[in-house]
Amino acid sequence: MDRTIAGLAVDEFVGLLYQNFLRRDPDPAAQDKVERLRSGVSSAEDVIEEILSSEEFGSREDDARLMRDQTQ
Repeated sequence: MDRTIAGLAVDEFVGLLYQNFLRRDPDPAAQDKVERLRSGVSSAEDVIEEILSSEEFGSREDDARLMRDQTQ
């Protein structure tokens, strides 16, 4: 049985993170995150933090500020 996160298949979970935080479809590099989640090398929290601390997300200053305020 494939691993699920919040009731979603791992690839769907990563896709939703990309859509919600980066406002785009996952690129081929997202597959690395999927594989790390499936294997247990990374947790969902690790992947979320990786996206939130990415240069791409940081360039969205207004969005990043809003998200950080909501999670603190």
